[in-house]
Amino acid sequence: MGRRAPRAVRAQSYTPLAQPVEGLSSRANAEIARIQHLRPDLEVRRALLGYRRTTRQPRRWLPGDGCYSLDEDLCEQRDVLEATLRMLPAPARRELWRLVAPLDDLLLRTTVPDHHPGRVSPWYAAAWWRRRMAL
Repeated sequence: MGRRAPRAVRAQSYTPLAQPVEGLSSRANAEIARIQHLRPDLEVRRALLGYRRTTRQPRRWLPGDGCYSLDEDLCEQRDVLEATLRMLPAPARRELWRLVAPLDDLLLRTTVPDHHPGRVSPWYAAAWWRRRMAL
């Protein structure tokens, strides 16, 4: 059985994104489509739009919690973006990072560190955005 030439493997086409991520080049969107083909659970456009929305809205008091808590959706959205950033090649990673970095800065300015890191698992504490509390 013959093997396919490397050129043919690289030329394998992926279904383009139905709605490309705004602010990214067509090459970066093609890389995201490739990643989403491999990992359908990573919905990058939805995660970026949700992360943008949740970082810009005011925080809410959760009764019985005793503190302002970050929305779980925000952490999940940032997890998707982080997983995607780790899988992208360098040029596409830089493009997506240019969209995510200002939102991270906004989140850092509007939250404070959680001073009780011992109450969560090491996996949970590994990402800085999970160790933040709303002001």
